[in-house]
Amino acid sequence: MMIISPLLHIGLENDRVDFGWEVFSAWDSILYQQIATNSYDTSDSQPGSNVAFFPLFPLLIRLGTAVGLPSNFVGIIVNNIAFFVTLFVVYIWIKKSNSDLAARWVVAILAWCPLSIFGTVIYTEGVFLLFSSLALFSLHYS
Repeated sequence: MMIISPLLHIGLENDRVDFGWEVFSAWDSILYQQIATNSYDTSDSQPGSNVAFFPLFPLLIRLGTAVGLPSNFVGIIVNNIAFFVTLFVVYIWIKKSNSDLAARWVVAILAWCPLSIFGTVIYTEGVFLLFSSLALFSLHYS
């Protein structure tokens, strides 16, 4: 599909489809990147449009950009690493409480669920799911 889609004609103004880091940056991702670079500044958006976002994910993006990496790349990497660590935590949790087979199925379903796409784009879902899984894991075994 990645080979065929750029060859398709998609409209009068667009001749082809470009694939790049921008594919992972849409909707709220832009606001997370603005918070990471400009803090909760409202000069580029409507007043109060970005104050609803929790600052941990933009802070992690800012830490990565301080090293010199682009914010698109850092956001994708942070969210993907958090999502993969979540899969590992959930696997350990389910394996301890049930069986290895059950843990494999739970991780496979979590990884291939259609909503898992939000664990790969510049959204907070990977980080949120990681901390939620760690909290529930620690409550279960404390």
